[in-house]
Amino acid sequence: MRFLKSVLSLLFPLALSATTSGCAGDVVIDDLDPGQPLDPDGSGAGGAGDVIQGGDVSATAHLEAVADAAVYGEHFDDNGDDTNFGSISSLWFNEGIPSQIFLRFDLRSVPSNVNVLSVRLEMTAHHSEYGDSVDTRLVLNDTWDEYGITWNNQPPIEDKVLGSWSVGILSRSAKLCVNDHELLIAPVQEALASDQLISFRLDSTCCDSDYYSREWDDVTKRPQLVVEYEEEP
Repeated sequence: MRFLKSVLSLLFPLALSATTSGCAGDVVIDDLDPGQPLDPDGSGAGGAGDVIQGGDVSATAHLEAVADAAVYGEHFDDNGDDTNFGSISSLWFNEGIPSQIFLRFDLRSVPSNVNVLSVRLEMTAHHSEYGDSVDTRLVLNDTWDEYGITWNNQPPIEDKVLGSWSVGILSRSAKLCVNDHELLIAPVQEALASDQLISFRLDSTCCDSDYYSREWDDVTKRPQLVVEYEEEP
């Protein structure tokens, strides 16, 4: 039933609407042309791997997720915890069913010898029945398979919460959700000095909410990591 409800919500046209409460960062998408990229910081940037110069020594990289998947502790049959959901165009949390979302980003377009100034994790929500709060945690292994990950074989995480966002009630609207907590900076800085990959696990604290995945047709609504950095002297 939950699956049918989620599919139906995707089939109807989604009108972008204004809201002043909900996702962290108070990013409002109001009267936005569906073909216009979401640009919350006014940089004019968008797209996977884009690096925008921000002065003599600073720049901003907009990185589209290179892998994403949802995992569920149970689902529509007895094998739900062994089912992979890496190819779906919508990632959702389901109230009453253990559910998590995994994201991986490739940092190789960011120079390794830089000082990270800020990090923003962005996803676009298109459905939430009761309002939801979503926590971000660091995944300790970046080798998980987008088309093989399940509830039972998911990689370990660091239990520390690296910020969160809250999304209000959404029906036929969409909202850009942002986690720009300073706790995201250190893991990204460390990843630049190691495998240049970083993965996050998102956990819902209560309720249903649905987000566009990297498989969604409109690239401006796919998960994105925005990294602002400066060259070291």
